[in-house]
Amino acid sequence: MGFVLHQITLAIFRAKEEEIERKKMEVRDKVHAQLGREREYKEAIEAVNEKNKEKAQLVTKLMVYYTLNLHNLIANSCLSLFCFCMNFGQLVGESERIRMRKLEELSKNELDAISKDKEEEKDPSNMGNDYRNKEIM
Repeated sequence: MGFVLHQITLAIFRAKEEEIERKKMEVRDKVHAQLGREREYKEAIEAVNEKNKEKAQLVTKLMVYYTLNLHNLIANSCLSLFCFCMNFGQLVGESERIRMRKLEELSKNELDAISKDKEEEKDPSNMGNDYRNKEIM
């Protein structure tokens, strides 16, 4: 009976030992699974961060590109406007000169006509002719 008791105790001890080993394996598998998931999460986060960096670089490049293009567009527009204003100013200046010449010509013609009329009024031989010319009309 001692021998059988010893074998039963040994069998119970082995069963508990196997149970402990089985639980250790389950825990190890769970830990490895958790580590695998964490590694996957870490890789996924790194991939997202890399994509975000690429997007940020693209946005930066686009901002630089559009800023330069906008600067060039504004510079060209200002240059065109400046050229237009310069040409307009020259045209206005030329127009003013032409208008002043015509005004001087008109003034000269008026002055000539006035001085001619005054000369005719002073000439006594012309007085009778004016009166006769008026009667004929």
